[in-house]
Amino acid sequence: MTCTLSRCCLSLVLVLGLSAAGCSSRTFPPSYINIPPENGDWAFNDPNARDVREIKVLAVRKSLEREPIGGPYELRLPERTEPVTYALVARELGADALVPAHIPAVAFDEDGKPIPPEEGEFPVAPTQPEGPLTLGEFPTIEVRAIRVRAGDGQVDLVRPSTTGRRLTTVYLDWEPGHGWHADKVRAWRVDPDRVPQPIGPTPRGSAGQAAQAGE
Repeated sequence: MTCTLSRCCLSLVLVLGLSAAGCSSRTFPPSYINIPPENGDWAFNDPNARDVREIKVLAVRKSLEREPIGGPYELRLPERTEPVTYALVARELGADALVPAHIPAVAFDEDGKPIPPEEGEFPVAPTQPEGPLTLGEFPTIEVRAIRVRAGDGQVDLVRPSTTGRRLTTVYLDWEPGHGWHADKVRAWRVDPDRVPQPIGPTPRGSAGQAAQAGE
């Protein structure tokens, strides 16, 4: 009886161990994100967090799969996005993704990791140009908003389409052991420059929030 019980306990330990080994290091998804921050909420709002970077890449990629641009395009990421984050997102999206001219360039080492700039070399979070988005030499894809509630995510993009500039929402799901994946895309028949933007407080974060968002 004791031997049988020991074998059962050992089997359970092995099963749990194998299950844990099969999961990614991010066992749980970030549960509450608002970018840009909304007035009065306590959601995580750092646009440079690892999970947030991944969500941006998946959303832009899914949008391009549905409606390709067919050439280079300029990225515009949320306020407070650091130059290193711009560089990482553009690198993941491929050679057609261009970083705006006002964002300082970031170099990569032989292992594909960004080289940290010298202190004071450029601002931690450069301010983006004021006013509505304008199309210059290249079409522009703007990541306007990111919302995460438990395992559900939504990313609002403003991008060119066959009928002009369009507001598009990409829906994402999170699965244990697999992480985030883009599920579907919805285009809205609204003027993207007339959609009201949330008025947020001074951005804030905490060590606990950063850990929750994959830092």
